Amino acid sequence: MSESSPASAPSKADATLWQIEPGANVVGSCGHKIGEVMDVQETYFVVEQGFFICHDLYIPKDAISSLDRHGIHLRASKSDAKHSDWIVEPIDSGDDAAHTS
Repeated sequence: MSESSPASAPSKADATLWQIEPGANVVGSCGHKIGEVMDVQETYFVVEQGFFICHDLYIPKDAISSLDRHGIHLRASKSDAKHSDWIVEPIDSGDDAAHTS
């Protein structure tokens, strides 16, 4: 595969198959940079946004429209991302949560 070939997109059901790397640029559907990937979880990735006052966005992998050598392209615009519920870290529904008796 040549470097200019676009990555084939997993279906929405297979969104966890995206190969997301920390440091990758994240770009909104408007073409504006949203931020950089800081961490990758099973169903979402964490994007640091801002220069002086940084805050995180927790973007679900099914929000990705494409991924190429220039970065991760979302289905949402930068403005939509900033004003979404992506500012709240998802609650882990796994079995590793602490239980007390």
